[in-house]
Amino acid sequence: MSTGLSPDFKETVRSRTNLVELIGDTLPLQPHRGGADYVGLCPFHQDKNPSFHVYPDRQSWRCWVCNEGGDCFSFIEKIEGIGFFDSLKLLADRAGIDMPQRMAPSPQQQQRKSLRDEMFSALTWAEEQMHHCLMSSPQAQLARTYLEDRGYSREQMEQFRLGYHPDSWEWILGQVANRYDMNVLEEARLIARRKNGPGYSDSHIFINRVIFPIHDARGRTISFGGRLMPGQEGPKYYNGNDSDLFHKSDVLYGYHLAKDAIRKSRTALVVEGYTDRIGMHLAGIENVVGVLGTALTEQHVSQLKLIAESVVLVYDGDNAGQTNADRVVSKFLAQDVDLKILTLPDGLDPEEYLQAHGAESFQGLVKSALEAWEFKYRNLVEKHGLQSEGSRQTILREMLSLMGQAPNLAGTNREDSLIARLSQKTAVREDKVRKQLKEIRSKQSGYTAPAGPHDEEQMLNPVKQLMQSGYSGMSQHQKVEAELLEIILAAPNWMNEIANRVHPQELQNPHFQQLYQICCDLHERGDGVSRNQLLNELEDADLKQMVVVLEDWSHDRNIRAKLDDRVNNADIPHYLIQATQVLAWRREESEHDRTRGEIAGYTSAEDQLTDTDQKLLIRSMEFHKKRIQNKTTT
Repeated sequence: MSTGLSPDFKETVRSRTNLVELIGDTLPLQPHRGGADYVGLCPFHQDKNPSFHVYPDRQSWRCWVCNEGGDCFSFIEKIEGIGFFDSLKLLADRAGIDMPQRMAPSPQQQQRKSLRDEMFSALTWAEEQMHHCLMSSPQAQLARTYLEDRGYSREQMEQFRLGYHPDSWEWILGQVANRYDMNVLEEARLIARRKNGPGYSDSHIFINRVIFPIHDARGRTISFGGRLMPGQEGPKYYNGNDSDLFHKSDVLYGYHLAKDAIRKSRTALVVEGYTDRIGMHLAGIENVVGVLGTALTEQHVSQLKLIAESVVLVYDGDNAGQTNADRVVSKFLAQDVDLKILTLPDGLDPEEYLQAHGAESFQGLVKSALEAWEFKYRNLVEKHGLQSEGSRQTILREMLSLMGQAPNLAGTNREDSLIARLSQKTAVREDKVRKQLKEIRSKQSGYTAPAGPHDEEQMLNPVKQLMQSGYSGMSQHQKVEAELLEIILAAPNWMNEIANRVHPQELQNPHFQQLYQICCDLHERGDGVSRNQLLNELEDADLKQMVVVLEDWSHDRNIRAKLDDRVNNADIPHYLIQATQVLAWRREESEHDRTRGEIAGYTSAEDQLTDTDQKLLIRSMEFHKKRIQNKTTT
């Protein structure tokens, strides 16, 4: 969604932001090549040798290992986990620049924003009502006693804004009076329409429960969790239903309180709910977040990777905890994150372990937590043993089956490393391990798991996928289109010639096409096609990353020098002519294929064309074919 602010304002904020100082506030940077760039440890992956570079002259940054990159805005977006507008506002405030009035939103946008604002307000109000009830109402005496027995002081109930909802289906409705519209309360999932009869009732997650407010990364109330009072029948825990503000698969409970401690320690502990998270916080362990009735998702991992090098999943030591630990291994086997798994001994949950053994002992377990792949392997060894050839083959099959299910693992360095480890541990040659993995993948390929509501979001971002493949990993079609954009970034003064030769629709990759369309739009407006202008037009952090990587490729491949090398003092660089001609030939080849298809269609219906028409079409097709063949060989 556009911010509605002009590129000139974005450029003003960018020009008033010292990128080295900005990034230096987050991570130590050292001058490199006499200050031409600065280097440091990348905050977005587990970096051992400085691979993160800041380029003051270009006002861009890039990690040469994980391929993250962008400008000042995308750095703030990624490091703080916020959107473009919030990063723009933060940097404008930092530079002492007042934000201008935004373009007037459409009526639909205005209506949606108004509804969201009302929902935030209603949720904050509901949090305050239920918290006040817990702290002072006679109806909440049993709830207070329960929390005190669990070790919560009144100060801690205040700190975590805990609440209570009485055993009534109309308590919120009775409190609200005319403060909020029923539609706002329903959209915020505070109330629901009655199934039997007209009207509304309070949401079922609240009734006679201790209430745990759920906040987003900025600390705003977006939902609630409810814990049933002891002695009552029903599910022990409920989490709020998804809404426009809240998606369980995206939210980590307590993230707004834990992010500073996670960033400082570079380690995030992930537990299975809010009581475990609060219990660990009370024990002095603050770098911990909780999932909310769902397994760890790629959205969760992506959020944590921005501020942590290591993610440790803490599971109860019971059978359910072991099962959950097994499930998560294959899902994140290919992730660029140091993912570890800790299952607590003696069937204890985190709170029970802390009460019995203390925080120091718990931190010792965290330090000894097993890397996820190793965790799975050791469980199989414990189950089958390694004494016989049969047991080793069983372990090999199960580990390879796990690898076969891991998304985006095939063909990566990570896969090579795992195959080498498995070969060594099972005493099976690497080539045989690789062959068996290929056979397992072939068998598994016929099965497609049912898609969940967020499966599409959890797929590897296509922009990142393209960038991670590297220039050599792209198809020939992609290389041609990437090269066109590299030329523009290296020599934007040739944009007029390029625009006359290549139409945006001729680019097949949608991301390259989008970037080239913006270049054409800037050229038509007379704004100039510089890298900064292009970045100002973009608000998607991944597309900004693509621009930075393309510019680096342009430097690495010395595109500027190739354009300066004129053949026979020609007015137009031969390199540019070649690059645009390839796209033209591709277009002509497409036209040739279409013509051939038309002739095939016509000749299959004899009564549709005269012999003369058929001969003319065939001649036209042959002419196109010869032109393409001649150009391809020159």
